[in-house]
Amino acid sequence: MIEQQPQQFQPDNVYPMSAMENMISKGVEVALKYILGNKDILTFRKIEKAAELSHERDFLLGEIWRLLKDTFSISQDADFIVHQPVDHEDVYSYEYKDGPAPNTQNLAFDLKHGPKTPWNAKILDILLGKLEKRSVEEEWSFRRSDDYYKAILEDCYKQLWTIWRAAQPKGILETAAEGRG
Repeated sequence: MIEQQPQQFQPDNVYPMSAMENMISKGVEVALKYILGNKDILTFRKIEKAAELSHERDFLLGEIWRLLKDTFSISQDADFIVHQPVDHEDVYSYEYKDGPAPNTQNLAFDLKHGPKTPWNAKILDILLGKLEKRSVEEEWSFRRSDDYYKAILEDCYKQLWTIWRAAQPKGILETAAEGRG
């Protein structure tokens, strides 16, 4: 009598992949092998980025820029030149005297500093919350981690910050209040 072997689970037969999905899967596998092969520090963000399809990245960047443009009433990056930075006293009060957080209805960056200051980090957190809300309301077909979105928001802020700083007059003496920042 021949004993029958139990049928083994074979994931490739359960959900057949299209040729395109198979190619994408192989591409992700190759990218991960490259990352791991170079003894690079593997982070979740790197895995997300490696696994991301180009149209997904384009979509996310477009949505993040749309959020920034809606929030700051700009139609293109160059319009950010006229962005009114937050008053230095508000930043100082928030960071050192338990003053009020940024006004969610009228966000203003501290353009004297980068994205890592407590004030600017709070604004990026507010924008992250708005982005997450938008993704749920509009039922985006995919999601990314908060860290991933936050990194893109920081990159976008840096780009706008660079544009704003480049447009500021050069050679004007700082006032004593500005010099303390």
